[in-house]
Amino acid sequence: MKYGLGEEWYRVLYPRICKSLQFSEFEDRLGRDILSRLLALKGIRPMDLLGSENSTEKEFASVILAGRTLARDLKLLGKDFLRNTYTIAADGAANEFHRKFGVVPDAIVSDLDSCSFSLLSEVSSSRILFVHSHGDNIRQILSLVPTMGSKIFATTQVEDDPRSRVFNVGGFMDGDRACYIATLLGFKKLLILGLYFPFSSKFIKKTTTERRSRATSRKERKLEWSKKSLQHLILKTRGKVDFFTPSQDAYGISGLKKIEVAQAPLGTS
Repeated sequence: MKYGLGEEWYRVLYPRICKSLQFSEFEDRLGRDILSRLLALKGIRPMDLLGSENSTEKEFASVILAGRTLARDLKLLGKDFLRNTYTIAADGAANEFHRKFGVVPDAIVSDLDSCSFSLLSEVSSSRILFVHSHGDNIRQILSLVPTMGSKIFATTQVEDDPRSRVFNVGGFMDGDRACYIATLLGFKKLLILGLYFPFSSKFIKKTTTERRSRATSRKERKLEWSKKSLQHLILKTRGKVDFFTPSQDAYGISGLKKIEVAQAPLGTS
């Protein structure tokens, strides 16, 4: 079964990402297959999980990312906004969301490298946890997934698992993947909080290796691919889904509507 824009994302963006960041497609498939086997041992049927989430009556989704404006955005929004929104937190952003409101997100999208285990465990038991597999998080998958609940929907950045347990839904990093998942769940309005894309590809190309560490350069390239991935989603869903953000760090994304927090689409239809 195909989900959303995953197949096209894999065909159009993944080869370019692999070349840019020197990812191993073999290792990404290995991570997918290990996660698939663990889900089989737990008796998880991901199709059933996604069907239950599609029945939500919330009017729009708030995608919670870990950018530097997140604390400000959450403070200005306040707890009242929770009443009309389905919250999807990207990995470590769930920690800040929970600390601020004392509320567990409706869903967490994670490759298991920054969200607290207590939140991962609770969401995988009572809500839905979207666990992403790739070649660099196999150890986390092996150590954490067996101890979690059964409400896990597994994702990959390569082809869908032939055994139909792990799926490519689109998206590169947890943040842009959370946006793909929100559209997959059927939401037509997305409010993106904590969005952080403060530079363009032109800026990265002009920056010399002497002026930054290799690790920093790689992180920036990953963020740039995440931005391209989000841009791909916005263009592909144009006229069907509206994307909003109050972030001032969202540089150069066509179709993303900048708003003040007070203009967030609460209670709209």
